[in-house]
Amino acid sequence: METRIEADVIEMMKSQMAVLKHKLESQSILNERLIRRVMHARMQWVRKVVAVNVCMCVLVIAFVYVMMARYGWSPAFFWVTVALFVAVAAASIWVNVYGHVDLLEGNLVEAGRALVRMKRLRTQGRLVKLPLGLAWACWYAIEAMDFAEAVGLERGRMLLIICLAGAVGLIIGLVVFNKLQRANDDIIAQIDELTGSKDRP
Repeated sequence: METRIEADVIEMMKSQMAVLKHKLESQSILNERLIRRVMHARMQWVRKVVAVNVCMCVLVIAFVYVMMARYGWSPAFFWVTVALFVAVAAASIWVNVYGHVDLLEGNLVEAGRALVRMKRLRTQGRLVKLPLGLAWACWYAIEAMDFAEAVGLERGRMLLIICLAGAVGLIIGLVVFNKLQRANDDIIAQIDELTGSKDRP
């Protein structure tokens, strides 16, 4: 009699464990779907930022071309601008979009690693772009002040405008950079919580 009761208890416990296991698996699947949905939304926002970045690069190139064609800015400065901003646009597209086209597919552990690589590449890119951008801005200031003198504007006022515009542009760039990195951090944290992958390179 006692053996039968024990067997019934064991069977009941097995049944309860199976139900619990099924619930946990269902919860994991639901959490994974939610993470993928959040990942998709964040990556859509990243792609919009990249699109705006590319448009700004095109506008800068077009502006410098007009200044060269109409007001005699240096052709060398124009071609340096073309090379620099095409490289910036291409790097932005590669790092944030085409370099990780399979990000939303496959398992979440690999997606987490891809997001970490994306963050690292952004940081490395910033270390390259900041000194190049500063050098370009200095050359731009020289061209702009020569233009101001040619059309009768005060060089000091033009320099002030350039400095203010550069400061605003730098602040906006840093804010966007930090938001892009935080978008990755949020997704990585959720992936780590679901998969238990705490070790990151």
